[in-house]
Amino acid sequence: MNHTVWQVTATPDANYFVLEVDGLPGATQSRGLKRIDPMVRDFIFEHTGEAQGQMKYEVHFRLPAEVTRALDEAKEMRLIADKTRKEAAQASTRAAKILRSQGFTVRDIGAMLGISFQRVQQFLSH
Repeated sequence: MNHTVWQVTATPDANYFVLEVDGLPGATQSRGLKRIDPMVRDFIFEHTGEAQGQMKYEVHFRLPAEVTRALDEAKEMRLIADKTRKEAAQASTRAAKILRSQGFTVRDIGAMLGISFQRVQQFLSH
């Protein structure tokens, strides 16, 4: 029984994907994502004779540089947004605690801060 997990690199090119399998010569191609599986299985079988039902593979997409840069930028922005959300929650918690220390009810605090009293309770529990 073969336990190889084949590594497949799929490179988008116009209306199809170029599919390269590590360790095997040449490449094949697929029109669309749905055709990657049968094309990869056929390609590996042709080169190795490995039973198609037994083979395992992982597909990794080689994206254009400008796509990779845009994804890196989006990831960085999500990290900044997450940090900003946490900081906003901390500031709201401070505001709620100050108002609570002045004797206001959670409903009053919620109305003043423009949030639900349940959210005020969450802030006050931290």
